[in-house]
Amino acid sequence: MSRFDKDKYNAYLWARKLIKHRTDWVVLDTETTGLYDDDQIIDIAIISRHGSTMVDTLIKPTCPISSGAARVHKITEEMLENAPSFVEVYEEIKRAIEGKTVIIYNAEFDKKKLDYMCELYNLPKIEYQTECAMLNYAEYYGEWSDYWGNYKWQKLKGGKHRAKSDCIACWNLINKMAKVLSSTVDIKPPLFPPRQIELRWEKVAEIKLYLFPDRRISEQKYIHLSIPFPYFAWVGVKDERFPDDDEYECFF
Repeated sequence: MSRFDKDKYNAYLWARKLIKHRTDWVVLDTETTGLYDDDQIIDIAIISRHGSTMVDTLIKPTCPISSGAARVHKITEEMLENAPSFVEVYEEIKRAIEGKTVIIYNAEFDKKKLDYMCELYNLPKIEYQTECAMLNYAEYYGEWSDYWGNYKWQKLKGGKHRAKSDCIACWNLINKMAKVLSSTVDIKPPLFPPRQIELRWEKVAEIKLYLFPDRRISEQKYIHLSIPFPYFAWVGVKDERFPDDDEYECFF
């Protein structure tokens, strides 16, 4: 197995674990006035692991929107004139993400912005964990960059550079990555692969055989005979990374 195959499989496992086993995660996205450290959030959305909307609001900033950012997300200052301030939506955001795992496409950027907004308004920093969908998808996609010595980051497809649409696009991407991987390699297993099928014996009958059938003998001596019955068992292999997976045995 090549390095790419392993990295893609690990990215698949990351997404699969979220979908099948995790209940404490949400997806978050923001749009900002620009890319500098003192730029502010003007659009934020959070959706649940089920895809339902938890937060979707514009935010009125205290600084102007850069022309470069406006060309991307198409949010104007006129659209934000009657929008709530970050202080007004802080509690709503906190309820949605506190103590949870927050999945973000380019997590480093959005987390820094959210932390900066709390600091800007002297609000307590919200405690949560982040995981980056962009880095995992880069491994899943597998476009190598010799210049960076790593996988190339891919654009988020399906979003429209607005917070909610990008959240939905990220949620769809996670579900896509979690689908079972297919392989073009044709592997023909042996007739009885030892790790999948094994012969077992089950005791189904027991006979007491008397050595002296004459009833006049006071102390009869006998032996036990057991009749075993063979069967084949096809045992599912358990993945230790997912202890909650259902195991199976198929007998024939």
